[in-house]
Amino acid sequence: LQMTTSSSTWGSSGFSGSSSLWDWGAGFDDDSGSDKKSGVAEDADAALFKGGKDCVIFLVDASPAMFEEFSPADEENEAQTFFQQSVKAVHSALRTKIITSDKDLMGIVFFSTEKRKTDADPQNVYVFQELDVPSANQIQQLENVAEGDFDFDEEIGSNSGSYALNDALWYCGNMFASVRSKVATKRILLFTNNDNPYHGDSSQRDQTATKAHDLKDVNIDIDLMHMSKSDATFDVDAFYKDFVVHDDEDPESNVSRGFDNLLARVRYKSQKKRARMTIPFQIGDNLQFGVKVYNLVGDAGKANYLWLSPDQVEVSTKTRYYCAETSAPLLSTDMKSTYTYGGEKIVFDKAEVDTMKNFGTPGLLLLGFKPRETLLKSYNVKKSSFMYPDETIVGGSTKIFAALLDRCLTMSKVPVCRFIPRTNAQPEFVALLPQEERLNADGSQAVPPGFHIITLPFADDMRKIKKPKGPEPTEEQVTVCKKLIKSMNFTEFSSERFENPTLQKHFAALEALALDKDMTDDFVDQTAVDPANLPSKARDRSKKLASLLFPDGYDPMAVATAKKTTAKRKAPSSGTSKRSKAAEKPPVDDAKLKDLYEKGNLKKLTVPELKDAIKAKGHAVRGKRKADHVEQLEEIMSF
Repeated sequence: LQMTTSSSTWGSSGFSGSSSLWDWGAGFDDDSGSDKKSGVAEDADAALFKGGKDCVIFLVDASPAMFEEFSPADEENEAQTFFQQSVKAVHSALRTKIITSDKDLMGIVFFSTEKRKTDADPQNVYVFQELDVPSANQIQQLENVAEGDFDFDEEIGSNSGSYALNDALWYCGNMFASVRSKVATKRILLFTNNDNPYHGDSSQRDQTATKAHDLKDVNIDIDLMHMSKSDATFDVDAFYKDFVVHDDEDPESNVSRGFDNLLARVRYKSQKKRARMTIPFQIGDNLQFGVKVYNLVGDAGKANYLWLSPDQVEVSTKTRYYCAETSAPLLSTDMKSTYTYGGEKIVFDKAEVDTMKNFGTPGLLLLGFKPRETLLKSYNVKKSSFMYPDETIVGGSTKIFAALLDRCLTMSKVPVCRFIPRTNAQPEFVALLPQEERLNADGSQAVPPGFHIITLPFADDMRKIKKPKGPEPTEEQVTVCKKLIKSMNFTEFSSERFENPTLQKHFAALEALALDKDMTDDFVDQTAVDPANLPSKARDRSKKLASLLFPDGYDPMAVATAKKTTAKRKAPSSGTSKRSKAAEKPPVDDAKLKDLYEKGNLKKLTVPELKDAIKAKGHAVRGKRKADHVEQLEEIMSF
């Protein structure tokens, strides 16, 4: 490919003129913390907090202007003020953080208040919650403030006079400094609807700007959560432009004009994006550039439960190794690895094992290009990653990356590379699927530009599936199936719009228990489908198809029995063998089968009985062991 400069302009935050999700200013950090050596990489799931904790302080304006109406009343909800909606957004962020991370720290500070928590605190600054791991008690306190159960005017109060924002920023800096554990990121999310708090007061403006720049020098970012009514504007240039983090070239486009918009921004800002790895991309002998690799999709699961002793103390687990012959305790340095080859045990020490695992320096090596249409969907061995340029390894990486992406998109080519994700990892062949940037109607970024890293299968990974023999469908059945598919076709479905019902129900139960709330049964499973809600054509055609496939009087058990009795069998040579006697036994009836399944006793059936039961249910027997047959029959009986 001829590498030319892309016609699109790449700035320090992606393509210019867009609100980039991959903004350099958003501060994407490696999971390995401050280690910036190329090839130092780990899976994000395994080392998410190895680089330190993520610390966030929510700094909320409590001036009288924040208690003006932000969301008007409707049939279901009362009118909400700017302050109430800000607290609700923070409340939602804390609830989310408890689920996604139990190690990050969060704090809440109100400024422009009438009172302060202690005499040591600055004037007009109230520390509502110290920087700590979110707890159920903190969430309950915040909920009381949002719902009006906490008398804010009496306990804290709003200051109608002047206040010093620099004092609030100074105190936030002290809160970060008091954290003794390793910290990866430090951020302040500033909520306000006042675009110029010090109009005409140059002294306060200078002091605030100086303090903000001091925080920036110690790697503390300030993100502005600015709000305004639909008929009002928020002029960032009037005061905040010089010291807050900018995600795009038009800060006005990020003004929150409603609660949903504010909530989305807070959730986005409160979650730190972490790179899975930082590695070099080598093109030939004398050219390489730096890239970061991100996981766009990860399995969301429940946190591991902990074992407790009878007195509610956490139980710890310790593993020790002993010699099987002498019972002497062994250290890790005393043990070696062994593999059996041809009946003989081959012994390796740790250095030899590491040598066998080492295939070179981590990174991507370009091998060549293939047409995009040759990349099949069936080649996905595992979930893909997303690649984006990184300037910390090689300067100018963004320009080379942009040129490569532009040529691949123009020529519809897919780079094929040798990929070693980390030290001692096995090499993989990967295809880099180019992705063009797409913008929303408002100019914000919908899809970032970059490459998806698709892992390609080796010859050892390919599997051939033997197609089971069965009756061929009739032309009428095929026609009805086509019509059914057409009547159920939809274009707006996206699984990203649905939350995992198992997780949501689990976390709702945990939250109810932690906050001492009543357990409710009003949980709605959004993945459940009511057949009555299907289109009328789909219902009619599904019934038509069922009548064609399974006519009246169809009995699958009878069909299976008939097939078994008509099957050709080899006549026994002499006498009656145990196998023939077993074959003559009548099949297990449904009532007995159901009783055994409910009691978990399907393993009491013999192998022939298990096979007959599986076939009677209309399934092909898989596996060769009895355990395989029991597992398959349990799956069939579970539906």
